[in-house]
Amino acid sequence: MPKVTNAELKTLLENNAATTNANFKKAKQGLEGKVDKVEGKGLSTNDFTEALQTKLNDLPTNAELTAAISAAVANANHLKKEIVQTLPEAANADANTIYMISAADGTTGDAYDEYILINNVFEKIGTTRIDVNSLQAKITSTAKLDADLVDDTNSTNKFVTAAEKTAIANIDDTVNSALNTVLAGLSITAWDDITIND
Repeated sequence: MPKVTNAELKTLLENNAATTNANFKKAKQGLEGKVDKVEGKGLSTNDFTEALQTKLNDLPTNAELTAAISAAVANANHLKKEIVQTLPEAANADANTIYMISAADGTTGDAYDEYILINNVFEKIGTTRIDVNSLQAKITSTAKLDADLVDDTNSTNKFVTAAEKTAIANIDDTVNSALNTVLAGLSITAWDDITIND
């Protein structure tokens, strides 16, 4: 058997140590990236079932969904208005149209009576006319009601007497007067005379 020198033995041991060290590092890195076992599961378990995958595959794409929504909106019944001289025959009328005819009372301008076809019969659903006289009457009656609420001549049937209304209107003056009385008693002539020390 050939003799091994100390130098050769040292080299052999160093090479062996380097290889062992490299293998140890690889093993350590492998262990750090490992997946821990979960009880009741194998590493190859497919939890996403075929049924779920089929449902996912059957879902429409974004483009398909957008197209379907656009088509549904386009095909939906939309109300529209049309000014006509006379109402059309029910058989020729559009159920989604409000037909506007100049007001029957001869009102000029943009006053129209509005009709819509319901169960093959035209029904009046409103008017674009604004009755200014009725509006003025309501305003007048509101003003009269306000006047009636305050009346010294018959205060038993009123919510507030004229004297009470005046007292309510002057409440700020009453409060200010009371504060000034308190300040005068403290020898303070105005709020500016008050100094707050820390």
